[in-house]
Amino acid sequence: MKIIAVANQKGGCGKTTTAVNLAYGLSLQKKKTLLLDCDPQHHASTALGYHDAPFTTLTAFDAIVRGERPDLKNSLQHRNVFFSVLPSEFELGALEAELSHNQLALSLTEKLISGLSRDEYDYLVIDCPPNLGFMTLNALKVADVLLVPFDAGIFSLMGVDNVRQILSMLAEVTNHMPSIFHLLTVYDKRSNYARQFMTDARKRFGNLLFSTVIRANAHLKEAAAEGKSVFEHAPKANGSQDYMNLTQELLRTLESAELVDFTVNGFADARSVYVTGDFNGWQRRQDFALIRHGRGWKARFPLEKGTYRYKFVIDESWQHDQANPIQEADLHGGYNSVLTV
Repeated sequence: MKIIAVANQKGGCGKTTTAVNLAYGLSLQKKKTLLLDCDPQHHASTALGYHDAPFTTLTAFDAIVRGERPDLKNSLQHRNVFFSVLPSEFELGALEAELSHNQLALSLTEKLISGLSRDEYDYLVIDCPPNLGFMTLNALKVADVLLVPFDAGIFSLMGVDNVRQILSMLAEVTNHMPSIFHLLTVYDKRSNYARQFMTDARKRFGNLLFSTVIRANAHLKEAAAEGKSVFEHAPKANGSQDYMNLTQELLRTLESAELVDFTVNGFADARSVYVTGDFNGWQRRQDFALIRHGRGWKARFPLEKGTYRYKFVIDESWQHDQANPIQEADLHGGYNSVLTV
């Protein structure tokens, strides 16, 4: 089971729309998918027509806080044979406010999904609140992949940067770092500003920005108002096409590649650390930048199967991976690290 957290600190950037329609799109590809609504605003639940569900994320988390084991398997809403949902409710916000002094604050989602067999679902999609509180931190702690939707605006990009910063802080506590991917949403190709924004975003995020762009489409809002995915509401609309393209691109990325961790211990005073190698043309690219992690640096990137040579670029210094004993001489009298995926 691969766990995908959908998060951005800024609201209105297509976060919930992406979580709902990506999860439904995965089910259409015959991937057993569970959507976990961890947002007290419960927009994902509303967007799928679930109101006043008898069992919610609040029910489950409250049971965990009381030391009980929630019966998650028998309490889900089933949309189709491949798609299940655990809805949320408004009162989840009150629980989040009470977690600041609770030792379970960062373990609720981890304990919740521990009741699921890892092969029971292919994908778990978590819709996070538009903030960096405990519900979002819980999702980031367990996620294999962090998907950050953003629209063509400076405030949305600020939300992206804030998410990366909180990942760095969380990694110091949990020693966990999900792979990060980005998705441009609410895109209007008629706008010169939006077209230039997309060009700049592709330079900034490189391969970590999905090729798929989610166009502005009224059917996406109509679908949510009807309590349906866009695939159920308007299967031939641009919104359906875009989210199916995203689904297929994500599957190609995750199922043809392995998520590989790169770690540099020390160098806490360095300004930047990149990994370069056969897989990126030996270039210092922003999409292969490591994130500060305590007294070191860390990141996780998808690599297709194969054998690669690589080095770290720490500020202006090229160095092999001191934690990897497999090395070979390079053409400059030094050593490349060697990795087989």
